[in-house]
Amino acid sequence: MKQVDYGKIKLDIPDHPIALLHSGGVDSSLLLYMFMSHMEHRIDVYTFASNEKGRMSALVSSKVLERCIQQTKNSNVRHITNYGDSQTVETLFGPLQEALQTDTKLICFAETANPPPEVYESFKEPISAIGAARNPDETRELYLNKMIYRPFTNINKQDIAELYKQLDIIDTIFPITRSCEVREKLEYYDHCGECWWCEERNWGFSNL
Repeated sequence: MKQVDYGKIKLDIPDHPIALLHSGGVDSSLLLYMFMSHMEHRIDVYTFASNEKGRMSALVSSKVLERCIQQTKNSNVRHITNYGDSQTVETLFGPLQEALQTDTKLICFAETANPPPEVYESFKEPISAIGAARNPDETRELYLNKMIYRPFTNINKQDIAELYKQLDIIDTIFPITRSCEVREKLEYYDHCGECWWCEERNWGFSNL
């Protein structure tokens, strides 16, 4: 396994195929681009598209993946999209657990830390149970049970924005990502600007 130094993080590049959870948001899109820039082995890109959210993640994820292929010249990827009525732990991670039974030995997940409490407490929406688990005052393990790798778990959206600038993809990949959790009456890349995820994105990038 080799390691690439990106300053605040050091990204492990496995010497075997990996599975990567990709929603089309800024975090998972950055992680996808970074792996595609260095991986020699196959990347299985898993996306879950829920009916209640207009299956938007499937559309955005496909667009981001194509842009990453164009920029990295790496097409050794498989895109697996699963559909269902709503997103749950089972629908999101179930297919990834199945992937571990194949030659894919590691699940890569682009979880980040929250902004400082004084920032997110000013957001219009209260923090969710999932979001609350990303406490910025805790240092979390990058690997869980040697099967899940979370290289971004101890950095936040402002750090993610700096990595976009460092890699010179702020004008090419960032604009086609989507973080918004509101789907009604919004077009493809629109952001409502008011949900928790939009406010976190705006805090990190000073731009939706």
